[in-house]
Amino acid sequence: MNKKLQIGLLLSVFLILGAWTPSVRAQNNVTVNAADSLQLAQKHLSFGNNYLKNKQYEDAETQLLKAWAHLPTQEQTLKKRTQCARLLGRLYHETEKYDGAIQWYQQAVVLGPLDKHNKNAYRALGTLYMYQEKSTEAIGIFEKLLRYDLEPATEIEYLYHIVVLSSEEKDFDRALQYANRWAELTPDDARVRELLGKLHLRTGDEETAI
Repeated sequence: MNKKLQIGLLLSVFLILGAWTPSVRAQNNVTVNAADSLQLAQKHLSFGNNYLKNKQYEDAETQLLKAWAHLPTQEQTLKKRTQCARLLGRLYHETEKYDGAIQWYQQAVVLGPLDKHNKNAYRALGTLYMYQEKSTEAIGIFEKLLRYDLEPATEIEYLYHIVVLSSEEKDFDRALQYANRWAELTPDDARVRELLGKLHLRTGDEETAI
């Protein structure tokens, strides 16, 4: 191989390496930045949680919103993002900023629909929807709560809400379905027996109602 060809090949190699090296460095910087962002978010989340426990709402809001802004949108941060949204929902709920509470509770249950820690977020959402007279939305939330492993008294409470709200919406078939489920848990409960009688009449089953 002549000398000019060797020099040309070496220059080509240097040019390729020169073009490739910065991209690798850029990728490494992105990784480091994401890690730093996560670490910073965790600190803000911890501070925000502590402030919220102590009812220091302004400080809690500042820290939790910073945590949310710094949390990378990645699979491995899903639980942290769910926790942050849930805490923001609780903060706005406790400070009676109900629209904000609903927004963040909704975000929490979308991120973690089966997260065991979201049980309270679902319950709060159901209560807020009832307060705002949004019966359809409340029914949907209480139905989702029934997927959890619940104490019988708590399950009956949610079933009661679904039966009453469904009746108000004139969805008597749905109300009857959940009233029957309620009756299986407490067959001697006078309330559910009375409701079942009324619902059977509403659905045209007069014989069963009697």
